[in-house]
Amino acid sequence: SNPEFTVHLKRDVQADVEARAIEISDRDRRSKVLYRILTESWDNEPAKAEHILPRWVESAPLVEFELA
Repeated sequence: SNPEFTVHLKRDVQADVEARAIEISDRDRRSKVLYRILTESWDNEPAKAEHILPRWVESAPLVEFELA
């Protein structure tokens, strides 16, 4: 797959910005980011998030992107 893509800003700022996806492969960082996703974005209770977190760290695709 190609890590290069374009972010299309469409609200207050309208622009097309070049970006690059970077895989997050460090297990500790993956764990911290995925825990926040599971609890803050998906509203899982902390105990449930901790229970399912190892499976997510092991198998979920996770990238960050940097703007060019």
